[in-house]
Amino acid sequence: MKNNLPLELTVDKTAKTVFVTKEFAAGLSLVWDAFTKPEILDQKDDRNGL
Repeated sequence: MKNNLPLELTVDKTAKTVFVTKEFAAGLSLVWDAFTKPEILDQKDDRNGL
């Protein structure tokens, strides 16, 4: 698995927002499912000790 994919955080203190831009080594539909399907969100990720 490729672990050196870009991650960018941009903070707008005036608007009190944080923008996260992340590149994933997967297709859009798989990434979307990982962030929206409860059965995937509830899985424990043992690779990172989470």
